[in-house]
Amino acid sequence: MAQAANRNTAIGGLFWTALGSGATAASQFALYFVLAHYLRPHEMGLAAISLVVTNIVLAWSDVGLSSAIIRETELTIDQLSTLYWSTLIAGAILCAVQYCASGPIAGMLGDARMEPLIKLGAAAFPIASVGAPYQALLQKQLRFRKLSVVECSASIAGAAVGICAAVFGYGAASLIYGMLFAYFSKSIGLLAVGLSYWHPRLVLRGSGLGPLVRFGAFQLGDRTLQSANFYVDQIVTSSLLGAQSAGYYSFGSNLATTPVFRINAIANRAALPLLCKAWKDRQLVKRGYLELLRLVSLINFPLLLALAALAPTFVPLLFGQAWTPSVTIVQILALASVARAISNPVSVLLLAWGRADIGFIWNLSISAYCLLLTWAGATVAGVVGVATAQMAASFTLGAVLYFTLVRRVLGACGREYFAAFLPALIAAAIMAVSEAVAQSEMPSDSSVQIRLAVALALGIVYLIAIWFLAPKCRQDLVHVVTWFRNRHHDAQKRS
Repeated sequence: MAQAANRNTAIGGLFWTALGSGATAASQFALYFVLAHYLRPHEMGLAAISLVVTNIVLAWSDVGLSSAIIRETELTIDQLSTLYWSTLIAGAILCAVQYCASGPIAGMLGDARMEPLIKLGAAAFPIASVGAPYQALLQKQLRFRKLSVVECSASIAGAAVGICAAVFGYGAASLIYGMLFAYFSKSIGLLAVGLSYWHPRLVLRGSGLGPLVRFGAFQLGDRTLQSANFYVDQIVTSSLLGAQSAGYYSFGSNLATTPVFRINAIANRAALPLLCKAWKDRQLVKRGYLELLRLVSLINFPLLLALAALAPTFVPLLFGQAWTPSVTIVQILALASVARAISNPVSVLLLAWGRADIGFIWNLSISAYCLLLTWAGATVAGVVGVATAQMAASFTLGAVLYFTLVRRVLGACGREYFAAFLPALIAAAIMAVSEAVAQSEMPSDSSVQIRLAVALALGIVYLIAIWFLAPKCRQDLVHVVTWFRNRHHDAQKRS
């Protein structure tokens, strides 16, 4: 009975996660579609690199305490309140630090035009910190549906504001305005939902928080290094190659990495509290982790490999000939993101284990490797060299991840580990080859609508291949349909 309840909770979380991921990815695509037509490459570069600075510092916005809230089984009201006010104070301090340091940061990145954009981005910290503890509490309580609704609404609202700003001529600042409004909408939504569960008290006490602070410190360092390693390519591109090259690169990077970043972030958020609750049963944790790996593979692989196959046709058609230099970057980074999609969920496993220190050490140990490889790629072959360096780093690190981290936590499970993502990889590769061949054989004057129809029709190839290659996916589909039908039946009974 308990196992069925856990399965229903997991299926519900994954269902709402998938729904939220789809809506978020669609809104982000719409935003970049409009920005590509209203912003010039150097403006896109300025906005993207300024946003990178904010995203790296945002790792500090909750002082690493959100994951500690999720993992800790018993917290008093005073401890929760102290963590809440500490997060708000940290947000205010980080806002002031980034605002004051915007000039030197812009100088380091090689373009003084970034300074006002970095100053504007500093407002994200106090806005995001208001809702961050409530997001952690809702995750802890497995309120996936409400979290998904808040995430989707905020992402759509932010994209709408960014689009309007671009249309009305705000240029490079459009992306920053969209990001700020997305965080504002998310914090308002989290407050609206979270205040019905808990109101913080006006207390600020450090007693009993030592273990949480230590865990949060390692989580903070781990997240900072993850962000730095993730964005090192865009930072190096801006510093060495200038805003124009950074614009082409950031455009390609956003198309190729947004699916992994958005989908995995929401999936990891749903999986973390479930793995924390199940941690005493190591076999259950292993099944949950492999299920997470299978989910992100099933969603990410077809998107990424189809993007790599279709980029030469659809980037110029949809975004304009001005972005043709980004095609090769999109293709290389889409392949790099395949490895990232597999590697990313291990952070959830380490957090559920309570070993944020291991994640910190891992990311610290690979930082120099990623930086040197990216620097060498930029020096030798410009933006294409940077993208190639990212692909090489992603695949080499992904290859050793199982032996260095996953096996250490779950024990020897190589066959199950690789079986979790290989069927999706094979099916997506079959689909991508079919897409590339079909597009190359079509007449050059074929309309966008016809090309899109062919691309969507060939997506059925992926579904058919998955049906035969992955029996567990068929079982998961049956569980999802059963869960959804039961929810609908319960709703009818209540009405």
